[in-house]
Order: sequence, then C-alpha cells, then structure tokens
Amino acid sequence: MKRNPRLRKIIREKSEGFCAECGQYDAKGECDHILPLFLGGQDRLENLRWLCRRCHLEKSIGETPVRAKSDRLRLRHELTKRRRAIDPDRAQKQRRTP
Repeated sequence: MKRNPRLRKIIREKSEGFCAECGQYDAKGECDHILPLFLGGQDRLENLRWLCRRCHLEKSIGETPVRAKSDRLRLRHELTKRRRAIDPDRAQKQRRTP
C-alpha cells in the first residue's frame, strides 16, 4: 500500500513538530497510525498523529507481538477458507458407520 505523503506533511504542520505522546519537539519525528494498518486502521487524517522517533519506536516494539499474532490468525483464516466445505448429510453418514 502506498502512503499519502501529503497527509504526513499536514500532520507535521498541524503538530508543529511536537510529539503527541511526550510533547517533545522532534523535526525528524514520524507520522504514526493511531490504529495500525494491520489491525484495520486506515491511512486517513483522523487516524494519524506526529510522534518523536523515540515514542514511535516504543509503540512499534510494543505492537510486534500483536502483529505477529494477527498475521498468524489471518493465515489460519485463509487456510480455513480454502478447505472444501463438508456436506452435512455425508458427515452424518460417516458418524453412523462403525
């Protein structure tokens, strides 16, 4: 997914370079998704904020286990969708047969 560079510029100008978490000024801060993209967040102005590099790193490190689990669940769901649907009548017949 390609990010919109104009949104990053708008967020930086709106915050004037001050971190939304700690309040420190960081000219080279980073635009952060409040609800991460991998959890369904969107690349929209309402879901973005400016963070200093330290706060962004701390947030990203904290999301790593959640993202790994999310990736595993998504993969499992995709594999489940690929399986062939079981015919309910056939399943009952198989249970009755010893």
